[in-house]
Amino acid sequence: MTTDVGIRQASRAASDLGEMPVWNLGDLYPSPTSAEFQRDLDKAAADAKHMAETYKGKLAGLGRDGPALAGAVKAYEALSDTMGPSTSWGCPRTVRNASVAKSSTTTSNLPKPGRP
Repeated sequence: MTTDVGIRQASRAASDLGEMPVWNLGDLYPSPTSAEFQRDLDKAAADAKHMAETYKGKLAGLGRDGPALAGAVKAYEALSDTMGPSTSWGCPRTVRNASVAKSSTTTSNLPKPGRP
């Protein structure tokens, strides 16, 4: 659990680093509101749902079936490949939003992902 003391220490450490680099994520998507970005989010959601329906509660048994285990790993890798670029857009925005919020709140009071 992050405490106010931990936030202050992290803030002091971050200020010692100087100006942080700015990432150009335009090579991944034109913007976080682009059709390409939304397409990948939709695909990731559908693939994650399919993985849950296919493998939930069955992973232990896959250890006895090499080809089935390989299929699960490939499905996971494909999902990870789809999610990678979209999370690259989300991470800096989350960090920036948390940096702004830390001056008036602790991280335990920040909204949880997917909640207002």
